[in-house]
Amino acid sequence: MQQRLVEAYGWPADPAADLIRHRLVLPALDGPDETDPTLPDGTPDPAAPRAIAVVHALNAYRQAATPDPSS
Repeated sequence: MQQRLVEAYGWPADPAADLIRHRLVLPALDGPDETDPTLPDGTPDPAAPRAIAVVHALNAYRQAATPDPSS
């Protein structure tokens, strides 16, 4: 993500790294519905293991940035 901020948006590397370290950048992925192969009949796989893994990874990233209300 840091490299993307630097190359695509011209951010200096250190501030880009700080934003990521503090989880102030939300990664977005276009096309997780296209990550799994279709079934033999050409329909989407309802199990979609790759797409589900992507969603879990994005959720874990975001949840790590959420303060613990008990602390």
